[in-house]
Amino acid sequence: MSLPLCPYIRRAWYNILHPGEVIHNRVIYDYELVFIKKGSGHITINDQLYTAEAGDLFLFRPKQQHAIYVSPSEELIQPHIHFDLQYYENREIVPVSYESMETMTPEQLTYFREDIIDQFFSPFPSYFHPHNGVYIEQLIFDIIHAVDNPRPFNDVYLQYAFLRLWEQVLLEASYTSRDYVKKENTPMLIKQFIEQNDSRALTMDEIANALHFSKSYIARIFQET
Repeated sequence: MSLPLCPYIRRAWYNILHPGEVIHNRVIYDYELVFIKKGSGHITINDQLYTAEAGDLFLFRPKQQHAIYVSPSEELIQPHIHFDLQYYENREIVPVSYESMETMTPEQLTYFREDIIDQFFSPFPSYFHPHNGVYIEQLIFDIIHAVDNPRPFNDVYLQYAFLRLWEQVLLEASYTSRDYVKKENTPMLIKQFIEQNDSRALTMDEIANALHFSKSYIARIFQET
C-alpha cells in the first residue's frame, strides 16, 4: 500500500432494521463497513446477490450501488461505520448518502472519494465471514462508543481504534481472497486467534469452529509447529 492512510470516521452507530425493511439501491461517497450481529436478509452489491447472516462482514465502496433487504421474520442488527481512508479537506461537511447516482446534484457528485481499496490487494472481497468475528465486533463497538462518548483528543483515539480494526479487516479479507487462501497461513491464523482471546481458556473445539477447520487438522498444526 503506497498511499498514506489518514482515516476519518464519518459516522458510527448501532443500527437495527425492522423485519421486512428495505434500504433501496443507493451509492455512497465514502466507505461503509457493516457487521451483521443478529438476523438475516439479502444484500446486493453491483447486482451481485449475497445472503447476510450473523457474523458476516460487508464492505461498500464509493460509487458502488447496493441495497439491503431484511428478512420478514426477524430484525437485522447491523453496527456499521462510514469512513474515509485518506485526508480530504471537506471531510467534515460530506454527509452520508442515501441516494442513487441519478438523483444527485452536481455538487453531490463532487463528494465521491477515490477508491483505493485494490491497492492493498486485489481482488478485495465485498463480503466475507471473519474467522474471528467476535474480535472485529469488539473493535467496531469500541469505535461506536468513542463516537458516542468523546474523550480528550478523541480524533486521535478514533484514528488509532480504526487502524486496529482495519488491520484485522485486511487480514480477514486476505484469507478470503482466492489469491491469499493458502494452508501455510493457518499457523499464523491460529496464533492470532489465541492471542486475541488470551484472557480466557480456549478449547480445541472452539478454535476449530471459529477458524472453520477440522479439529484433527488444528491438532496436526499444533504438533507440526
